[in-house]
Amino acid sequence: MRNSKKCGRGFTLLEVIIVTVIVGIIASIAIPQLFKFKERAQEKEAWANLKLVQAAAWIYRVEYETYANLSTTAIVNRDLKLDLPRTTSTLNYKLISATRQSFQARAEQDDTHYWWINETNEYPARVP
Repeated sequence: MRNSKKCGRGFTLLEVIIVTVIVGIIASIAIPQLFKFKERAQEKEAWANLKLVQAAAWIYRVEYETYANLSTTAIVNRDLKLDLPRTTSTLNYKLISATRQSFQARAEQDDTHYWWINETNEYPARVP
């Protein structure tokens, strides 16, 4: 004769479906927040590094009596004696529009999104 008692060694289909639905709901709430946190972290990184570039550009101007046009993160690091991230970050730092009296520094994410600061800004601004 067969044992009519259930062994209790597994999950029913209904239990698996309920858990899957709950995990899906949690993921649908958490994933957009994760992207927002990632964007905010990247913005804070850009702000902090642009403030460093601004201070280093002021020091460079004192030493050489002009601001420098620097086109890549590697050149910014070399000429301004900084150590900005080159490989782990998706941002490229550069000094553009530099003259004897003014400059604009950018942290570019891509062609359409970047943060910028100049010689007078207290906080970097973002271009969509």
